[in-house]
Amino acid sequence: MITLIVKGHALYDRLLKDVPKTMEHFASKVGHAPSYTARLIRLALLAPDIIKAILEGYQPPELTARELMLDTRFPLDWDEQR
Repeated sequence: MITLIVKGHALYDRLLKDVPKTMEHFASKVGHAPSYTARLIRLALLAPDIIKAILEGYQPPELTARELMLDTRFPLDWDEQR
């Protein structure tokens, strides 16, 4: 999960710098499918304390990397994420 979060933040930072016209174009530049790229980028929008818990290994046992990537359409509001 740590690798996914790191990749998500790296892609988010690159997205802000490159500002591509479409997700498809950006995804092709980074070598991933558009849906996978979008899901990774959304991980950068997790609440800081959630990210910290994952980085420190304190996430709930049912939260696996697979579960994390299964549906990243979580709320943008950090309180709602919690």
